Amino acid sequence: MRVTSGSYRSRLLSSLRGAASRPTLDKVKQAVFNHLAEMQDRVFLDLFAGSGAIGIEALSRGAAKTVFNDKLPEAIEVIKVNLTKLKVPESVFAIYNLDYAVLLTQLNEKFDYIYLDPPFGSTDLDDCLKLIASRHLLQSKGTIIVESAIMTNISTENWEIYKQAKYGSIKISYLQNPTK
Repeated sequence: MRVTSGSYRSRLLSSLRGAASRPTLDKVKQAVFNHLAEMQDRVFLDLFAGSGAIGIEALSRGAAKTVFNDKLPEAIEVIKVNLTKLKVPESVFAIYNLDYAVLLTQLNEKFDYIYLDPPFGSTDLDDCLKLIASRHLLQSKGTIIVESAIMTNISTENWEIYKQAKYGSIKISYLQNPTK
């Protein structure tokens, strides 16, 4: 696994071990960040961060700050190893080891981009989307990026899906605040 573009381009990242880990493919990372295009000075939330590869990609491409969260202590250790290995300044990231619901209820900042990649088959996705909406955590012109299994249905109760793309068994959905 590697960083695909930006200031840390081609640098290798450590990953979580075990069957529960599902690193995002390089081609998917490239497609997501090429679609988002502008990372400069943006604030990014990598909610189910795993190894931190998505949030690190955002920093590599110029994000002002990335907030990493994962409830697994092993994931937090891998994120720290990766950030240290790349010599990422501590001023541009925050790391939390909390359940997603606890973190979302504690956050008091708005994000330009929120990346959600909960474990496939879990019920966390709908809860995440409801919490993000109720806490107003997304900037008005921000984007939520959801990585899910291809058959996953995404709630549009509070969001508008403006684009979806499929990569093998993976689906990437882009959500925004509904246009009025």
